[in-house]
Amino acid sequence: MTMPAMNGLELCKRLHVLRADLPVILCSGFSEDLDKEKAKNLEGRTFLNKPISTRSLAETIRKSIDGREEKGKTA
Repeated sequence: MTMPAMNGLELCKRLHVLRADLPVILCSGFSEDLDKEKAKNLEGRTFLNKPISTRSLAETIRKSIDGREEKGKTA
């Protein structure tokens, strides 16, 4: 969440404008701007608190990819 010139949340908002279907996983050990409850309102974005286990990260990536593939399917 902490970067020069902007935070991760701002980067996500800018990316969403360019490509709304891009899944994003935000990771932070501490963030005053975002927590799991607030992240629920961010469509296509997932929030993980550090420390993150390899298994948790892998499962989150898989769910993000699967969700994107599901949205791309046509009936």
